[in-house]
Amino acid sequence: MFGERFYPLLQRLSPWKQSLFALALAQRQLAHFCLWGALNGKDQAGGQFAACLKQLWYYHQDKFNHIDIESALQAFEPLVPNLEHEPNPDDPSTGTLLATDAAICLTAAGDAIIMHEGNEAEIASRASLSAAILAAQQRSESFLDEEALREQAEVDAEVNFQVSVLELLIKAKREPNLVQLILKSSLKDGCSNIGLSLETDAPWLHASYYQLPLAALQEAAKTGRAVSAARSHAVPKAKSKLPRAKKTARSQGQRRKGAAAGGGADPYAKAAGRQRQAPHGS
Repeated sequence: MFGERFYPLLQRLSPWKQSLFALALAQRQLAHFCLWGALNGKDQAGGQFAACLKQLWYYHQDKFNHIDIESALQAFEPLVPNLEHEPNPDDPSTGTLLATDAAICLTAAGDAIIMHEGNEAEIASRASLSAAILAAQQRSESFLDEEALREQAEVDAEVNFQVSVLELLIKAKREPNLVQLILKSSLKDGCSNIGLSLETDAPWLHASYYQLPLAALQEAAKTGRAVSAARSHAVPKAKSKLPRAKKTARSQGQRRKGAAAGGGADPYAKAAGRQRQAPHGS
């Protein structure tokens, strides 16, 4: 189902479904961004990544709560690795490539809502798979071709997870319990998509950090109003939506793992400025 059959199915998903798909993949890579931040003296990186994740999860759980996704991404973006400025981005000891893949997935989750172009889910899919491929290649003593990669535990688990999320989304309606199910699946076992975990008491490593109370969401749906900030600690409504250009480093072209992820569209090549926030109910 993967590859040529899989990506066209992702492209047919509506904007909110593509965003939710990318968000699930980004959640599974939180540990990678935290690790990169710790290795490079950016202790706030993990928390900022998690804060952006939280706002996107809130957006999807409460359709009446108009989260300012643009501002969330703006706050996160200065921490995104820039491969052109990193001295040794391919050095696995820096964690730069894994952090970049995580950032691409998170940015795609926002772009699918802010300015949908129809390939955000595929961009996230390729980036997340690239992380699994990188881990498998690093563990192997010899270069693995596409057939051999598919047999590696990290790659197999990644493919299976992506397929499972797609199957949940294809015919789904936009409901809080669907979002919370996908959130819990993304946090399962507390490990990243390549098996990394963080030993910390940070609240953003737990599902409760990202969840709105289901009872409050059901009550809000009946009244047609947003879950109150007092009950959910939700982010305030948007005050401004300023256009900006993407700065995420993904136009490199020299990364071999992008090709190993299945060829086709390079996940680092999409670079369109955000102009507007799409209607919330799209």
